[in-house]
Amino acid sequence: VRNAGGEAIALGADVAKSEDVQRMVAATLERLGPPNVLYNNAGIEGESDFLAEMTEAAFDKVIAINLRGVFLGMKYVLPHMVKLGGGSVINQASIAGMIAIRGGAAYAASKAGVIALTRVAALEYGRYNIRVNCICPGAIETPMAERVRKGEPPRPAAVKRISVFGRMGLPEEIAKVALFLASDDSSFATGAPFVID
Repeated sequence: VRNAGGEAIALGADVAKSEDVQRMVAATLERLGPPNVLYNNAGIEGESDFLAEMTEAAFDKVIAINLRGVFLGMKYVLPHMVKLGGGSVINQASIAGMIAIRGGAAYAASKAGVIALTRVAALEYGRYNIRVNCICPGAIETPMAERVRKGEPPRPAAVKRISVFGRMGLPEEIAKVALFLASDDSSFATGAPFVID
């Protein structure tokens, strides 16, 4: 970002911890001013297991990061967007929040929750000129996808089953949707899950 002529700071934070999120928001306000865009993008896949075999700790960890983290990000940024007179919130959900995935109870529940939180926040904060949307990617070639595959390359038969294009999506393809949602080009979009699969 700096090399491209912009301003940027890097902050370490656990998005599941209220004090970390508050510290992150305070540091951003101090150094960059009030945010007009929030992209809640932190997330984990968690353990894959059938529901009854999943540990409570594994379930709680995924919910804490993927869902509570989105809640906390909005909770502590939205008041500043209200004062600013508007903004755009982008939440990272998943098609897993819309369809069933064996072994993905925690992940699917967390992402379905993100979609619901997005809709509620859009309804509550539209009056303040704040748009709240979420992105629901399908199979994207990321380090998380590599971990799920245990380092194996994508199997052609599996890719064909999940993508009409016969390939995995690229992170850049999700980034372009996020840029659209952050920009004024999406000025009449709110409360929507943008499915990119």
